[in-house]
Amino acid sequence: MSVYKCYDCNQVLCRDCSRKHGNMGKYSKHLMQLISDSFILNCKFYLEDNIYGSRLIRDIKCLPDGEVVVTVYNEGSPELLVFSISGKRRHQIHLDNIPRTMDVVDKNTVSVLMKNDSVAIVDIQQNHVQYIRNSVMPYSSGTFMYIENEFYIGYEYDVFVLDMSGKLKRSFYT
Repeated sequence: MSVYKCYDCNQVLCRDCSRKHGNMGKYSKHLMQLISDSFILNCKFYLEDNIYGSRLIRDIKCLPDGEVVVTVYNEGSPELLVFSISGKRRHQIHLDNIPRTMDVVDKNTVSVLMKNDSVAIVDIQQNHVQYIRNSVMPYSSGTFMYIENEFYIGYEYDVFVLDMSGKLKRSFYT
């Protein structure tokens, strides 16, 4: 009876086979999970340094299909990386400014609040970035949420609500 799944091999295994699979040298680092578990996020990815120095992870989110999205900054090269659940890199998308934080829009799209107070809407499937430039809330605190076609952005004591075009819909004092 199958009780384990190997995400690296995409196979289901019985208890005895899973032990053998995990003890074999080339399979010892494979990601295994009990089938009865609803979800596991045990992504093992590596960020290699580039010529400018160390990469810094700014934010990490999990998409509904289990992919992991990471915003990374290193001098001169801000980017968004997409990894499978097993840690294999699927996409690398360049961003035009330093990412602060991000939120999931849908299964193929994330929004990223940038240091220059713009919002990047990133379509992961199309490798496309659309920027919303905004001067409504300079120097936002980095608090950022997406809910039903609106962005909620915190700035000191205020919350600004923008639509998908970047237009200020409302703000409120907290």
